[in-house]
Amino acid sequence: MDIEQKIKRLRNLPQYKDLTEPELRAKLEAKAKTPSKKAGVSTEVVNDDPLQVVEFFQDSAEIALAKELQAKYLADYDLETISDKQLLRQLIYLEVFHITRLQKSANDFHATNGVIPIQLVDSLHKNINQIVTLKDKLGLTKDKEEELLQSDSYKALELLKKKFKVWRENNQASRTIICPHCGKMVMLKIRTEAWEAQQHPFFKDRLLGNSHLIALYKDKKITKEDVGKILEVSPDYCDWLLNKWPL
Repeated sequence: MDIEQKIKRLRNLPQYKDLTEPELRAKLEAKAKTPSKKAGVSTEVVNDDPLQVVEFFQDSAEIALAKELQAKYLADYDLETISDKQLLRQLIYLEVFHITRLQKSANDFHATNGVIPIQLVDSLHKNINQIVTLKDKLGLTKDKEEELLQSDSYKALELLKKKFKVWRENNQASRTIICPHCGKMVMLKIRTEAWEAQQHPFFKDRLLGNSHLIALYKDKKITKEDVGKILEVSPDYCDWLLNKWPL
């Protein structure tokens, strides 16, 4: 991994958040020039198990998996403090334990009995929660969380824009508000230079309706189906309105 990629990853880790980009670059370049060989320990041993995770396990398969996870984490993240390295050791142990023991036991129970004991399910959940907690402390999940947040925010904004487009197409020439003084419905009509408020033709108080339209219905010049289509409501709304809205 080159310096630029490491800078992008390290910038979000807690131990580097207060460093400027030049300071972080200088730190990485200095580290790259520092020999990896330590006193009394061969380079081969240090590179093979720098965090000494092998001491947690005896099974050869678990040791191999622990080394594989360790190599992947150290290739992608540079950990400077001792506490961070200890946290990473614990994280690797929990992940190996989860894969080789808990998950294996769950699969064996399911294959034999078709049912997984509730105690084992509970252990699985607790172990997963602990793994997530350690990753959060190390800053290993921050990039993905921010990426997901940005993705979700973008999708939400795009959906809102689509909804507004539909609303705008259905409300091109007027906007309806409630008068702050009398509480009645007021329609705002568009003018080139400004908005113009006028009495709303299809509301009496706050009820949807029109006096002339209802008068035509009472004179049997139009049907309640016509009223429903004009007001875009159910035909039965006309009878309900006559009971609630005396003319």
